[in-house]
Amino acid sequence: MALALGLVSGVVSARALGPALRGEFVATQTLAAMAAVALTLGMTQAVVTYRGDDVDLAAPLLLQAGLAIVLGTGLFTALAVLGTQLWLNPIGVAGGAALTAGTLLASNSAGLAQRRGKMTREFQWVRLLPQAVGVLAAVLLWAAGVRNSDIWLLVIGLGIFVPSALLMVGLLDSLGALTRFPIRPPARELVREAAGSFVTVLGSQVIYRLDSLFVAIWLPTAKVAFYAVAVGAGTACAAIGQAVGMVTFSRLRNIREPSHQKAIIRRGTALALGLTSAVSLPLAWIAPIAIRIVYGSAFVPAVEAARILILAAIPLSADYLLLHALLSLGAARRAFRVQLVAGLLTIGLLAASTSTGRLVLVALVSLAVYSISAALLFTLAMRGTNRPQARAAVS
Repeated sequence: MALALGLVSGVVSARALGPALRGEFVATQTLAAMAAVALTLGMTQAVVTYRGDDVDLAAPLLLQAGLAIVLGTGLFTALAVLGTQLWLNPIGVAGGAALTAGTLLASNSAGLAQRRGKMTREFQWVRLLPQAVGVLAAVLLWAAGVRNSDIWLLVIGLGIFVPSALLMVGLLDSLGALTRFPIRPPARELVREAAGSFVTVLGSQVIYRLDSLFVAIWLPTAKVAFYAVAVGAGTACAAIGQAVGMVTFSRLRNIREPSHQKAIIRRGTALALGLTSAVSLPLAWIAPIAIRIVYGSAFVPAVEAARILILAAIPLSADYLLLHALLSLGAARRAFRVQLVAGLLTIGLLAASTSTGRLVLVALVSLAVYSISAALLFTLAMRGTNRPQARAAVS
């Protein structure tokens, strides 16, 4: 459902705004998403694992939300003043800040739902409601004929922020954390767990978005819109393989025997690669027709980059699963080393490819890095099953 909502939102905004205006919207949206990842500070994961009193969570989470609003406003004001995003006016700045804070609040709400052990209906509700309201806002803007990227940023930003804020407050209240939370520094254990998760969060989320960030910062807005179409197609393919493969990988934590661990990793990886290939290869073939029908002829320049990112989804689906396998095996440090290498390689190659202005070269960077990273992670996962730490981690 989340995948479908994301695709609908992208199609609606593309149809309503066209390449140039949609590029403005996507460029600011991309920076808001990256800022939100940085501002999570590992709290989304920490609220799930923290074993202390629930009341310790309220003050840090509310403070973090306020910080996101202030820093988001400062970031997009600076971008407008410096001319990095010339289209931004006060309405767009407010919209960018709302997108940043809303994305952060939605992430933390998901963590609170997990803390309550509500991993079915409530967890899905928390994940999907803000996204659904954002899609509804996009449809209404399209129907009203609004063709102003700043207004789109504000309306959709508030559409995500308001339900996310209400959900987080409701979840904190259900934990009893709002009625008696103390005004004091965050508990040391909470800070320690958040800090421990933060590095992994940055590695697992930021690296896969660096291409969109480079494009959003350095290329003309029309090319930003074209690349967003390509990224959407590739992400959809990868998500399908990841979802099915994750079912297999979820069993890993309860397995102690190294040979059985290896078998599960091989099976899950093969399943992810096979299913993603079955979806990606035909879609790459029909991409010109699909993009013309879904997005319109104005977005045909996205075809070649889309084909490459659709193929890049194949190693990406395995990369994601193998990273989580290593975390389950207690090999977070080894996984981080691969992420560090992948990140540095990505930055260097993107700096070179983005300077050419050719989206195909930018997309090829992702295909190359995802393939290298997946191969390294698979090797480490096979070795990690033999380590004593790994056996202890899954016991």
